[in-house]
Amino acid sequence: MGQDPQDIRAQLSDDRQRIGDDVDAIAYKADVPSRARDAVNDATQNVKDAVGDATENVKGAAKRGVHVARENPLGLMLATAGVGFILGSLLPRTDFEDEKLGQVADCIKQKA
Repeated sequence: MGQDPQDIRAQLSDDRQRIGDDVDAIAYKADVPSRARDAVNDATQNVKDAVGDATENVKGAAKRGVHVARENPLGLMLATAGVGFILGSLLPRTDFEDEKLGQVADCIKQKA
């Protein structure tokens, strides 16, 4: 009929632990400055991780670019010239260009 004292003690110990955890959780929720500090720390860590990942990606791309340049300098030169030509053709002409290169540029465009 009655419970064993050991069982009662074990149940009380479990109840105390659960109540202690609940009190800690309530105290944390009530401590807004600590929660805000934790949120800022989490956000800061996320930014640091993202910057670190981006840095590693840039380093990897730079290493690949150097490797390509060493293996094929002529290809790099042609690609650079092509990109420069495309960018130059997208930009509007200046008065200086019209004055110095206008007739030559028109002639080249007609031949092309």
